[in-house]
Amino acid sequence: MVVGVDEIGRPATERRSNPAGPRNGIGNDSIGQNLATSVPTLLQGEKMHLFFLFNLREVCWCEEADLALVVLGLSPDPSYGSVEERKDVDFQEENGNGARTQMESVVASIAQTRALINSSQVFNRETKEEIKSWQARNMEITARNKSLLQEIHATQSQRAEREKRLEAKEQHLVALRNEIQDRTMSAKQFSISLARAKQAFDSQVLLTEKELTDATGEVENLEKKCHFMLELKRLVRARKEKVQSEKGEVEVALVKVEESFKAVEDDTKQLERELEKLNSNRRDELAKVDDLKRKQKKLAEEKDQLMKGVDK
Repeated sequence: MVVGVDEIGRPATERRSNPAGPRNGIGNDSIGQNLATSVPTLLQGEKMHLFFLFNLREVCWCEEADLALVVLGLSPDPSYGSVEERKDVDFQEENGNGARTQMESVVASIAQTRALINSSQVFNRETKEEIKSWQARNMEITARNKSLLQEIHATQSQRAEREKRLEAKEQHLVALRNEIQDRTMSAKQFSISLARAKQAFDSQVLLTEKELTDATGEVENLEKKCHFMLELKRLVRARKEKVQSEKGEVEVALVKVEESFKAVEDDTKQLERELEKLNSNRRDELAKVDDLKRKQKKLAEEKDQLMKGVDK
């Protein structure tokens, strides 16, 4: 038997003969009229009513049947098509077994739908748990990022302070180097002046010794002549002794000057050792700065990896 259904649920055979035929029916007035009162009974969850509802839905496509399916948690099967696509659909029952076959397919569809609903609920619970875990992970990563940023800021502050200290030490080294150069130049000039003074003094001493020798010879020649010449000899000897004394004082002064020059050389060597020590400390500080730079780069890489993990 073939029954055609129009857009308002009337059988196709009644379109011309009965334009005002039954609404929401399949050609039987009792089914169409009692459908509104049957839906609450169908919503009670009894299997036979539910099967009848599916069967009725495929026959008449009534809005109450679709609504009942939605209320029961069973969405209308989209494979049946929309209401517009289901116009003028023929329902055919072959050999009296069409209803049984259709009910079996409906039972299978219900079981499959329930399985999908259960799996969807499980998936939703797992998704919520996974979202919670990812939110916790995101909070941990955020805290880690804050800690890394604080550590980076602290490292940058330490680096700036160390750079300032290194700059101050470099300025101190430059000042020490200039002072050493000034002292070296002064020592060289003093050595040249001292050498010239010593040379002039030696020349004067030689000249004086020659004069003394000449005077001594003259005195010895004149001692025999007069007492005045003896007194002159005594005076010459006194002068000679005075010159010798002055020569000793000059030699002592020269010794002191040499000791001062040696002290200056020792100070210069000490300053050079201090300069070498400062250079060594500077290299150590530069090595520490390079180590800090490597740590900062490593922290930046860890941060990038964490951010990539968050993006994923």
